[in-house]
Amino acid sequence: MTFLELPQRPRRRRRWRASHRNRTAQACWLMEEAVAAAFAVPVAEVRAPSRCTADVAFARQSAMYLAHVALGLSCNKVGRMFHRDRTTAAHACLMVEERRDDPAVDRMLDMLESVCAELARGRLERPQVRR
Repeated sequence: MTFLELPQRPRRRRRWRASHRNRTAQACWLMEEAVAAAFAVPVAEVRAPSRCTADVAFARQSAMYLAHVALGLSCNKVGRMFHRDRTTAAHACLMVEERRDDPAVDRMLDMLESVCAELARGRLERPQVRR
C-alpha cells in the first residue's frame, strides 16, 4: 500500500477557547447576547462559524466592533474571542464605521456601546467585598 492509498482523515482545526473564569470572555459573551437582542437575531446564529444572512453578519460585525471599542481589545484578541481571524475583526470594525453614517444605525450602536461599556465595567472590575 502506497502513501496515496492510505485513507486521509480530515484534520480538525483547534479553536481557541476561553475559560469561563476569564472576565473578558464573559463580557464578550454578554455583548454577543445584547447585540443579538438589539438586532433581533438568534444568539446561536451570531456565534455560528458560517456567515448566515446579511443581518446576522452585520450583527456579528457590530459585536466585534463593540468588543474592540467598548472593551479596548486588540483586533487579534477580538478575533480569538469570536473564533475569527484578526483581519476579519479589523474588517468588521471598518464595515461598522462605514454604516454609522446612517442615523438609525448610529443611534443603535451608541445605545449598544453604552450598554456594553457598563457590562464591561461591571465584569472587568474586581468585585468588592462587603465588610
